[in-house]
Amino acid sequence: MPTDSYPGTAMFDDADQREFLPGDLQLADTILRAVFYPTQELYALRGPEMNTVRKWPRYYTANLCAQFHLAARSMALDDLPQYVDTFVQQRFVNPRFLPFVAALTTLLLRYAAVEHESSCVSIRPVDERDQEQGFAIHSTIELSCGTHLSLVTAQIPWEASPPLQRWKSWAAVVPRFILGPLRFAAFTCCPPRECCRPNAKIVYSAGARPRAASLVTVRDIARGERIVVEWSDIHLLVSSSPLACISSSSANAEREREKARIRWAARLTQRAEARRKEARSPRVLVATEKIIGGALDPDSKTNWSKLHDALLEDLESWRGRRSPTDRDEYDTLTQELISCTGRAGRTSTRLIARIEKKQALLDKVSSVARTADDKRHEYNPRFHNEQFLRVYRQALTVMCALDDILFRYRDNVESFQTSYERRSLYWQSL
Repeated sequence: MPTDSYPGTAMFDDADQREFLPGDLQLADTILRAVFYPTQELYALRGPEMNTVRKWPRYYTANLCAQFHLAARSMALDDLPQYVDTFVQQRFVNPRFLPFVAALTTLLLRYAAVEHESSCVSIRPVDERDQEQGFAIHSTIELSCGTHLSLVTAQIPWEASPPLQRWKSWAAVVPRFILGPLRFAAFTCCPPRECCRPNAKIVYSAGARPRAASLVTVRDIARGERIVVEWSDIHLLVSSSPLACISSSSANAEREREKARIRWAARLTQRAEARRKEARSPRVLVATEKIIGGALDPDSKTNWSKLHDALLEDLESWRGRRSPTDRDEYDTLTQELISCTGRAGRTSTRLIARIEKKQALLDKVSSVARTADDKRHEYNPRFHNEQFLRVYRQALTVMCALDDILFRYRDNVESFQTSYERRSLYWQSL
């Protein structure tokens, strides 16, 4: 099916005509997923581009993701290409990314389309109880059999062949591998289980050499149901899906299952230890815990208005009582760090610990706010608004500012003081 025969897919016309080396698209897709949809396996990869991504401050990356997801969800479809192009040009400015700018832009446009509210799907982390990791695509509405998910597309890389050589018959029907949103666990489970009935299939674009593919449902899908692609494209999944974990050898499949079980058990142990540690730790979000309890997990019975007010109260508590505004607190902390220069190291250590404690509070606020936004959209999609996302972004902004202060101070105290005097610190540009 030609992709341009469906509403909203005209934005892919230019991308579908581009030729990329498979290696370029693979690397670009790895970079984007490491930033926007990270997994442990992705962060374990080595290479100059991945090393650059890993060196980005954690709060900077979180803020980057929040900006992208929010814009992609609410922006008009026709505006997505220009937004994505500007986003890549401004954010991936490191010289190591320059050879892949076109590939990054093309693939990020497809991820943005999947994140858009009109795509009829949402991207969620997989359930660790299923012995998986990563992300999966779920339906946000009820879908009838035969529905074409035109925005859930993937880019098929291909090399320009010599003039006298033509593609073999198999290459004109099924590509060697596929990149883009279909790389998610939408393919199915890891490892595959009998309980997962396929509810969608891959449909390739028309033409002698297909350059894109999308999904068509093969049965009715309930709202919130996971999109599971049929296993007919088994060779495609082996080479492209980072979560498929399937091979032609049953012994390898068993090894993959055993590895998955070990990872699952390790995560359960870590989670239990984290809960015990949290139970012993003092309360952080005092106002929020009064509304939703110590577990900080909102549910369908949560009073969303009171939770929003409580989160704002906890967010404002990061600066304490001495500073009337965030900017005043940034300035005070910066001057205190500068004044520590040349004094006993214990003084600066205590101050840094105090700032890190503030970051921990803000991290909690941002986490609860993001969870609240997801839960409210799930329970009351008709009355969903962006009030929790605004709290989330405010918390991330403060975290980025504090992270910048600590990073510059630890890197070079004299340079830190010079930047403050020249008003070039991150918080001074807000």
